[in-house]
Amino acid sequence: MRDLYGKAFYRFNPDTLEAESLFGTRWHEAGALMGCFLIFYELGVKEALNYAMQEWKWLNDNLWSNNHFNYAPKLSNWELSGINVFPHVAKLHLIKPDLPNWDRVIIDLQLRFVNNLWDSPQWDNINKVVVHHKPNNLERRLDGTLTAWIMLHTFYGLFTQGNKTNMKKC
Repeated sequence: MRDLYGKAFYRFNPDTLEAESLFGTRWHEAGALMGCFLIFYELGVKEALNYAMQEWKWLNDNLWSNNHFNYAPKLSNWELSGINVFPHVAKLHLIKPDLPNWDRVIIDLQLRFVNNLWDSPQWDNINKVVVHHKPNNLERRLDGTLTAWIMLHTFYGLFTQGNKTNMKKC
């Protein structure tokens, strides 16, 4: 699941054993890898939990930046495909309630989407769809918006009272 250089990959050729990843390991690749290990764990491969924990540790050691997770080690912008990270971390937290840095998930989600209502960093101010945080990337994704709302409703009970109110205003 990680190549010879320790990077999570998104493309692999089993004939040549070549793996490819962009910008090192991106956060959603590490999150998806965590999810794969959790599936193996649920299927009875108990040591897979250790690998899922390693992915969570990697995310925190390499991508945490004060109040959000960065897209990749060398890119401080944000990525909108949190569905590959947040639900898997939540599942990991259910298995290990003492999961270190669990609060970062809630901090990140609130900052990305609700702290400043529609002016929060991952919303496009005109179209209200999820966008990349990096200003010169004009990409907008409606599927990211649906994913964001699913995650916000899933984690709603863990938000501050002020951000619960903010969600109701959006």
